Amino acid sequence: MPPPSAIAFLANLNAASGLVTFATLVSMLARGNTRIRRTFHSYIRLMIYLDSVAFLVAFVGQMATDSLTACGGKAFWLVADLFWSFKDAFKYGYLAFRCTRIVGLKDDKWHFVVHMAFGTSLVLYWFYMLMSYDLSGSCSQALIGNVNFNWSVLPLYSSWLLMDVIMASAMLYSLGKMVTEMQDVNKDLGRKPAKIELYGSVIRQERARLVVNALLMLLVNVVSVLNVVGATAVPGNSIVFVFLQHWIFVSSTSVAHAKAGTNHASATASTSGTSASGPTSVGVQRLRGKSGQI
Repeated sequence: MPPPSAIAFLANLNAASGLVTFATLVSMLARGNTRIRRTFHSYIRLMIYLDSVAFLVAFVGQMATDSLTACGGKAFWLVADLFWSFKDAFKYGYLAFRCTRIVGLKDDKWHFVVHMAFGTSLVLYWFYMLMSYDLSGSCSQALIGNVNFNWSVLPLYSSWLLMDVIMASAMLYSLGKMVTEMQDVNKDLGRKPAKIELYGSVIRQERARLVVNALLMLLVNVVSVLNVVGATAVPGNSIVFVFLQHWIFVSSTSVAHAKAGTNHASATASTSGTSASGPTSVGVQRLRGKSGQI
């Protein structure tokens, strides 16, 4: 087991994870990305809103600990976990939506993939909560922060790792294939089209996110197993989850800005009479139809 000083450091880092979420919320508000619509695009904003509310509830519960009973203190964590359960459901629903759009599955019939990712995360989280909280009697069951390290957390974390790896791998494969096809179509153009630059940027971001996400989630799963079978709980899962979701928000925002710049450049080129024509333009339009909206 890690030395006590390392566990104390991880606990302090975990306790500060809410500040990362609030910083993400401030960034979202400053950019004006605040409106919620009845579209899958809004899932990422709902993720940030719900995470902020959950941390706010948890912080209030911590500050009021001295004046609360054992059951009252756990009730605050239960409410926070309820918000977190929906937050993670929206997170994986958004990733599933982003994946289906990038691989070209734009028909409404593929929306079930988004609903499956959303529902899987939500049901497994609720199962974990059912196994973790006991508000009856004296509520004396020990909790480590808001996490009771029983075996029910393992299928939840494992499902998140599996969905992350599958969806990120599918996006990388599809984007790589599109870039190759666009390079073949534009090989006589003498320059890199803006679309290729955009897809290359997304590929680099997703590749880095896949590697870091897989390593961190694998570490979280290993630590969770040790927490289940060991006597000492090792904290750190919260800061990992918050860091990864902040990365998702930042990457999605940067892609949106890159797309806006690409569209502006294309419009400028078209106005000045320098846009590509003939087979090259037709090929790009065909690939654009395959890629959908990132």
